Amino acid sequence: KPRAASDRRPPAPVSKPAQLLAYFGHHKCASTWIHSILAAACVDSGWRLAYLYDEKNFGGDLERYVAENDVDFVSYVNADARRLTGLRPFRGFHVVRDPRDILTSAYFSHKHSHPTRDWPELVGHREKLNAVSKQEGLLLEMEFNRQVFEEMGRWDYGQEHVLELKQEEITPDPYRAFLTIFGFLGILDEEHFGKRRQGPYWLRACQNILYKQGRWPWR
Repeated sequence: KPRAASDRRPPAPVSKPAQLLAYFGHHKCASTWIHSILAAACVDSGWRLAYLYDEKNFGGDLERYVAENDVDFVSYVNADARRLTGLRPFRGFHVVRDPRDILTSAYFSHKHSHPTRDWPELVGHREKLNAVSKQEGLLLEMEFNRQVFEEMGRWDYGQEHVLELKQEEITPDPYRAFLTIFGFLGILDEEHFGKRRQGPYWLRACQNILYKQGRWPWR
């Protein structure tokens, strides 16, 4: 049972990032995997991470959503550049993939394994894919993913505050790739991680994990 407000101890100070951080991805560009890594890092840091699938998650107003929910890190996995207008200053990274690989991966995933629970449109599309040849199915898949390709096409790839990466550059060596990403975001601690720092780190990390599970009063 929650304690009364007057009985709560004041929350411990949280070291928030210097500015809003963001990850921008697209369908079939390893977005679920990348988000899971960010989720672990944000839990350890005590930061609020927002998983945003599309504009429905934030009512079409990303800036208001970020402000009202005190978001520290945006994980916009199906990013549409048109939704970023007015967003307060941020630093982020954007991951794309060879469109031919997206098409092939999406074809087999949508035909056999991708969950349909929150994607009713995929049910009818899957039936069509299983009723035609592979060549015809790839053409159907190209049209089905039109929005993904259009979003990648309209993206501004020359933004100084956004690191541009290809999935093909990240997956061969994820460790070094994320060192580059976190370094660009300005959240990479390069000081020696000696024994004196390990104890307090593990304590904070455990508290933040318990906070996320609702078993600790503050992050």
